[in-house]
Amino acid sequence: MPQGYLSFNLSLSYLYHLTKLLSMNKLFTPLTCLFLLFFASAQSQITNPACDGVRYKNQIFSAATVTSGVQYGQNTGYCGEAYNLLMDIYQPEGDTATARPVLFVNYGGSFINGTRTDGYVVDICQDFAKRGFVTCAIDYRVFGLCSFPDSAIMLDVVVKAVGDQKAGIRFIREHASEYKVDTNFVFLSGVSAGGILALHAAYIDNTAEVPSYVSSIIDANGGIEGNSSANFQYSSKVQGVWNLSGGLHKKEWLDADDPLLISIHETQDPTVPYANGFAQVAGLNLITLQGSSLLKAQAVANAKPTIFFSISNAGHTAYLSKAPIMDSLSNSAAALFETILCGNTAPSFEASMPLNFNPNGINDVQADLFSLSPNPAQNEINLSMKNASKGYSVSISDQLGRKIFEQTDLSQSSLQIPRGNLKTGLYFVTVKSNEQTAQTLKVVLE
Repeated sequence: MPQGYLSFNLSLSYLYHLTKLLSMNKLFTPLTCLFLLFFASAQSQITNPACDGVRYKNQIFSAATVTSGVQYGQNTGYCGEAYNLLMDIYQPEGDTATARPVLFVNYGGSFINGTRTDGYVVDICQDFAKRGFVTCAIDYRVFGLCSFPDSAIMLDVVVKAVGDQKAGIRFIREHASEYKVDTNFVFLSGVSAGGILALHAAYIDNTAEVPSYVSSIIDANGGIEGNSSANFQYSSKVQGVWNLSGGLHKKEWLDADDPLLISIHETQDPTVPYANGFAQVAGLNLITLQGSSLLKAQAVANAKPTIFFSISNAGHTAYLSKAPIMDSLSNSAAALFETILCGNTAPSFEASMPLNFNPNGINDVQADLFSLSPNPAQNEINLSMKNASKGYSVSISDQLGRKIFEQTDLSQSSLQIPRGNLKTGLYFVTVKSNEQTAQTLKVVLE
């Protein structure tokens, strides 16, 4: 690779990069981000026709267009209110592809409030549409506070919302030609309650796998597919879930036949349990849930691909306000969805990281071998070596451990690395001397 040229090498398998990561013990110091590689599972041979190694991972479109207020169904809420169920559909502006994967993005709000136009929902929809996805933000039924909420009521509200989610999926498949959708690839995502909704829609396959008190609520709401629309000739199956601080009522509902699970969860989440407990609103225990840490273990037990970002030192969905981390999490999810879309091998791993680093407060952090500036950086990364006379090598890795830049046999006292096409986020610069001493510093790209 020519000196100073920065580019992604995405043709290598994830397994190679993640295995390399395990040997780099100091890579995430002081973030202490430890990746544990469990296994890999081959994906379906069906591939999306627009795969080119860049699309779906990177933002290749400058803008997205949105069609607002598309009605996909109708129904009645728990409190008797009528719902005309609407969705906003985002598409890459100027895209010529005729079969694009779909990502649904569900808002949070404890199944009591929230809207499909909440800022973080719009941001995620715009982000993934620019990568080449069709993205959809739906209305779903919430609790109208017509009585005091309890576990039975909230379980009924969740089941109603699941029926809405499935109707939305069927609608987008029914209108595949209109919105240029690849019906083989539909993914769900959601934040908090939206994650709970996505998980239940994806992993409740039939009433035989749920206890009677759940199956009776499902039956009263039209069965597994719900009754928010009548287009049951179309499938509501999905190929992957990106769960942001959500949980399942029972982890056992995730079984060996279910799709890929990507989860983000805070170890100290007071609202949706990280492991086992009650989902809470204003101190009220509403419904028992098993959080992302247990879902990850359940997926591993069923030999299913699963990716888990466990975040400490953070409150509920705190990462949404941390742009560098949210960008990195979105980039990771996009790259992992792309492995499914393009017939590659999806990895399974766990990443543990705190959310308490301050990009503006790390300018003075230095290693014994080198220093870097500016930090945060925008256009280039400048390295200054403490002792370059005996030679060294430099590499840069992203948060998945993928090596995206490397130069060897260097001896100059300073090195400037252009940003190239690197996205906003957190990266790790490692310098290794020819005497086999290695040190790593983190750098934030704005």
